[in-house]
Amino acid sequence: MANISSRSSSKILFRLSYISLKLIVALLIFVIIIFSIAYYILAFSNNGLVFSHETSAQVSFWNCVYFSIVTISSLGYGDMRPQGLSKILSCLEVLMGLGFLGLMVAKIASLKQDYQLRRVYSFMTKQFLDDFYESLNICYKGYKELLDEASSVTSNDQNGLQPPGKRKQLKDLNNQLQTVCRALRSHLVYETKKGEYFSEIAASSIIRLLKPIASILNLWGQMPKEYRPAFVERSRKKKLYHTLTFFDDICDIIERNTSNEEIKKPCKGIREQVSLVRRLFDDSLP
Repeated sequence: MANISSRSSSKILFRLSYISLKLIVALLIFVIIIFSIAYYILAFSNNGLVFSHETSAQVSFWNCVYFSIVTISSLGYGDMRPQGLSKILSCLEVLMGLGFLGLMVAKIASLKQDYQLRRVYSFMTKQFLDDFYESLNICYKGYKELLDEASSVTSNDQNGLQPPGKRKQLKDLNNQLQTVCRALRSHLVYETKKGEYFSEIAASSIIRLLKPIASILNLWGQMPKEYRPAFVERSRKKKLYHTLTFFDDICDIIERNTSNEEIKKPCKGIREQVSLVRRLFDDSLP
């Protein structure tokens, strides 16, 4: 029961954190006006407001607005007093005023804290993306080095990819790339569910992250035709296609969660490259 209560409280606080200060002020003014109208309507009966010292004076609408402001702010000057149903309304307005006051104070106090937290979050997110970029770039350099060495081998036996050392190197590269891509996809899925992830980080960081992915696909796509059968066979076709699916998923998540065309453009290019490379690999095997 305590866990359910704490979870409900957390949800309420989480939703309240997204209410702007302008909205709180607008709601406060709206409540003041509503209560002013109610006081003014009741003033025509014995349930309205009366002056404490001038019992014969007529209560105007602006007197009701004045009383509503004084009541909701808990000042209570005492120059006007409610009677009948107005007493119930004034009690309710005082309680609402205390709630609004607490909410406004908390919101004002949290503005600076929210700014600092966003700064920390943006910095940490950039570090995460930089780490992913470095890992993907290492994979790209590893594939390039491996294929460059294979092309320099004069033997026709699997075009330099047959030796056990090369096969192990290719296997390790594939495992490393798949691990990085799986982690990156999980990171993007988690962060985009929590909020406006792409509004907190610079577009240049995302574009930079996508560059090594495009480079790897470009390297695979431009691979000489005679290399492809050995490359696909040594890489294990199923694992290689899983990596291509990860590339596609990463771009899909980014495209669905951003409206920035500058970011969407490289994503579309990568998805086209994925389709092309998949067709090339399909054609390379009997």
